[in-house]
Amino acid sequence: MSTSHIHSIWCREAVVAGVLGVLSIPCGLFTGIPAVLFGHIAVSKIDASTAPLKGKGLAYMGLTLGYLMIGLSALFVVFWLSGR
Repeated sequence: MSTSHIHSIWCREAVVAGVLGVLSIPCGLFTGIPAVLFGHIAVSKIDASTAPLKGKGLAYMGLTLGYLMIGLSALFVVFWLSGR
């Protein structure tokens, strides 16, 4: 008696987006921009996949943190330049 199990695998781009998103907190733009890029790639890859892929939450986390840190970095630059 054998049962077939459908195992979902992790989307690598989603994991990378999540890690880069967390790293964007101390590193700002250096990892924020790649987090956003990998996050968008991961979400479209997960949505287009016929096999079940895990990681949509990680992709959204990377997108959110990446965009947040890009915005905060831009604000920092604007305030820094206006203070001169």
